[in-house]
Amino acid sequence: MSDAERILIADVDDVSIQLLSFALRNEGFDILVARSGLDALHLAREEIVHAILAEVDLPDIDGIELCRRLQADWRSCLIPVVLTTSFGGFEERVLGLSAGADDFLIRPYDLRELVVKLRRLIASRSKCYHLHPLTQLPTGALVRNYIEQTCLSGGYEDWALLEIDINNFRAYNRLYGYAAGDRVLSAMGRLLRETTYGTGTDYAFAGHMDRDDFVAIVAHSDTDGVCSELVARFDALIPGWYPEEHRPLVLAPTRRSDSGMLIPRLALSIGVITGDLCEDLSFLELVDACADMRDQAKLQEGSFARINTRRLRPYQGFAQAAG
Repeated sequence: MSDAERILIADVDDVSIQLLSFALRNEGFDILVARSGLDALHLAREEIVHAILAEVDLPDIDGIELCRRLQADWRSCLIPVVLTTSFGGFEERVLGLSAGADDFLIRPYDLRELVVKLRRLIASRSKCYHLHPLTQLPTGALVRNYIEQTCLSGGYEDWALLEIDINNFRAYNRLYGYAAGDRVLSAMGRLLRETTYGTGTDYAFAGHMDRDDFVAIVAHSDTDGVCSELVARFDALIPGWYPEEHRPLVLAPTRRSDSGMLIPRLALSIGVITGDLCEDLSFLELVDACADMRDQAKLQEGSFARINTRRLRPYQGFAQAAG
């Protein structure tokens, strides 16, 4: 995928799609096209989308219902939406904005105005929400809030929390440059989005905590499959991230070049905590326990997942000392 901001156009008119796609590509945007409301909903959940431009009169579900469903889903509720129509009046505009649209344009509209609105909406989204600029995955406070709501509030029981680290990433960055590192992070973001959201679980979640640290929430029953898929697909991508002359060194037991330079082999370390073994943990206790599993996975050669198998209870050291 290119680094351009991506606009999802939801429309049924071929002429409108062609004109908008041509105009927006000339402004530097990347374009996705959906020809129905349900198709737009699917793409918004599964792909990286920076903004949505949707016609109100769509088949299956209209643009207003599309906004409602986008707002109701964690995976898409932060994407700004601009609705357009040729027939709408004041009432339809109010309905669209009430359903969650960020703006409403009546055709014909000025394309220059549309471009300005899209850029401002995308910029505001990046400033207001904690989203990683490369992967467009939630970071920081958003990750914590979602973990607390999903794993610790008691609303769900069949959950698993994954902490994922890319081994040797900093050394890889120093050796091959930050542009190469960014390509790895972008690929990891897409991979994590596909494997977690691809499970079909309503509360599935993917986040980007730090430079090379990611998190995911999946159903407990999907844990083995998600971990296996992450490891297999990540390992399959590894050779393409190295210069051709270094690939045999990366894949061989010895990893030093003829000059004695150590070639850092990228790998995934995954730590997993499952909800059935947690008892009244705080957020920090939960992520610390998961990080411990991840650190144990790091002790293995290559990509590896370590899943917790013991019951976890809140730390009582302070209470005992105070007593």
